[in-house]
Amino acid sequence: MTPFVLLAAFAAAASAQITPLVFHSSASFDSGGNQTDQALAVAVSSTSDVFVAGVANNDFQLVKYDKRLRQSAVRTFDAGGVETARGVALGPSGEVVLVGDDSTRMLIVRYNAALAFTSSATFTAPGGTGDRAQAVAIDSAGNIVVAGFATVAGVASVSVVRFDSQLRVLGSAVLAGGRGFGVALDAAANAYVTGFSTGTAPDFLTVKYSPTLGSVLARHNLDSGLGRTEQGQAVAVDSAGRVAVAGHVVNGLAGTADIAALRYDSSLVFVASAVFSLGGFMQGKGVSFSPDGNAVVLGSTAQGDPSALIGLRYASSLALVSSSTLQNQTSDHGGAVAIDSKGNIFAAGDTNTGAQVDFTTVRFMGAPEVASVGIATQGVNTLISVQGDNFVGQVGGLLFSSVTLQTSGLRVLGAAMDTVEQLRFNVSVASFVPVGSYPFTITNPDTSSTTVALGLKVVASFSINPAGGQVLDFTGTGGPIRFVIPAGAFAGPFDMVISSPTAFPQTGALIDTGLRFEIEERPAVADPTQDITIRMTYRPQDVEGIDVETLAISYYDAVAQTWMPELSDKDAAARTASANTRHFTLWALLSQPKSGDGAGVLIVPNPYKPGSGGPFDDGPGGKGILFRNLPNEFSMKVYSVLGRPVFEKNGVAVGGKFRWDARDIIGNPVPSGVYIAVISRPNGSLVSKGKFAIIR
Repeated sequence: MTPFVLLAAFAAAASAQITPLVFHSSASFDSGGNQTDQALAVAVSSTSDVFVAGVANNDFQLVKYDKRLRQSAVRTFDAGGVETARGVALGPSGEVVLVGDDSTRMLIVRYNAALAFTSSATFTAPGGTGDRAQAVAIDSAGNIVVAGFATVAGVASVSVVRFDSQLRVLGSAVLAGGRGFGVALDAAANAYVTGFSTGTAPDFLTVKYSPTLGSVLARHNLDSGLGRTEQGQAVAVDSAGRVAVAGHVVNGLAGTADIAALRYDSSLVFVASAVFSLGGFMQGKGVSFSPDGNAVVLGSTAQGDPSALIGLRYASSLALVSSSTLQNQTSDHGGAVAIDSKGNIFAAGDTNTGAQVDFTTVRFMGAPEVASVGIATQGVNTLISVQGDNFVGQVGGLLFSSVTLQTSGLRVLGAAMDTVEQLRFNVSVASFVPVGSYPFTITNPDTSSTTVALGLKVVASFSINPAGGQVLDFTGTGGPIRFVIPAGAFAGPFDMVISSPTAFPQTGALIDTGLRFEIEERPAVADPTQDITIRMTYRPQDVEGIDVETLAISYYDAVAQTWMPELSDKDAAARTASANTRHFTLWALLSQPKSGDGAGVLIVPNPYKPGSGGPFDDGPGGKGILFRNLPNEFSMKVYSVLGRPVFEKNGVAVGGKFRWDARDIIGNPVPSGVYIAVISRPNGSLVSKGKFAIIR
């Protein structure tokens, strides 16, 4: 047996580093008639629908909520006696399975995804009496594993049974000298059952069974060594095979109990333990892993009344990260916990109103969720509205959700939460910030955060007055861009918004420099009646391997679905290209290559001479051979002239470019020779074949 390692034992506000679990919303359910309704289990679907199970009016009770805890369905199952549902699980086809007992036998009830009743079954362990199902889990094939306990030959025993999706028994196992309270399955369908061994001083008991329940793969008992009673109540397994157990340690002499959390590896090798105490009789009842690998334990601060529901979030080391207590009415108890893919925590239990006991379901916030983001304007302070979920106002003296930007020239001036679904912040955008989309991060008071890679869109905006000529300056990716609009070019006033395009058509034989912008008129207007001059600036890295004399400012003809180069003047010293046009549409700085292999894909330099000291040894874009004019998503394979595979790459060509460092699949420099590059799209369609040489 492994002794306890006391890693965390805290009073209510013991550490400033411990942040709160942030309350989002709650719901209660009353079956009517001043009955005692207790929620004992909870499960959450891939779409964040929440299923809460328990007992109401001595029957199985199931309540379904959406992620905002708005009730959508209620189901009751009455077998004609006293039935208590203690476990709930969701199957791969959306089926819902409840387990519990009818006072003498395990009782299993199955609903389909529409919550129509499909079947039920009972189970009694061979030679057993007083069978009780405490928990249930379902594997990827729809097989159902139920854990609980029974008295077999006069001995308290762990009882585990496996059913198929039609509730036909596939196998069972009995382990004498214990009781099972929780079950979880790993990716291979091995079953982990936790509970406690029976005796004068029960210990934590966790057992790993094979998928068929035919063999015990591992077993672990944990004893505090102080003559206390240790009881496991719930178990969880994450995608990495890490195991977490929740329960409590009872000090019988003092009449107190503390919440306990245990960590094992996939073979039930003990890793760590932690105890949490506020004094009194505390109970740990549920555990679940969040997507970031933290384990959340749910329980109660006292066995009776008054009591509060308590949630504890632990890091993988079982260092306490967050904790919160919640008391809606006279008293609240926590019974189970489930966490969705976004990290939202759903806790189920009961609340005592003083007149009756009802289901209570509480949602604590996961990381911020971003659905849409407002648009910022170049050179202007802009109020940005973010729509989503899990945005935080002031909590316990802590600050609101905060916003940070990592791009020079973008500065957050302040943030405020309107609702949990809307956050606003002011952003200052310097005039030198190019039009485009930029990452930002929202961080909540509990330190959970979400980074949106291309979340904040920056545009340039102008009001066009046709009565007088205008010169419009804004910043693109390559540097300053200027529009010169003569008087009378348009029939009426409008607003012009310039942005980085979200979709960019393939350029065919033209080579993309990655410099592009899109024009939107508000309201829409006809094309200008006079020439408008556009001048674009480029950087050295934008034109690597390109003869600047081949550059042309080009527009996309949506009707012909092709790019149309305009006659363009180039100033190599100023690194600019200029053209006159009468089109307002999607624009890009493109090049028509004079030479190069491969139907528009340009390979430069050719030959490539590593170590020669040229621009491709230490240029602005880095070292290596540059492939230009690739599809947005590409697959490239490089072969020797003898057909031997040398290199392979699947990826996204930013600006139509990819640079290969001339190293093979395992990272070794490829020798001198002639090579062939075969470039295709992800669906396998061929884009280009090109031949090039490397000289070392």
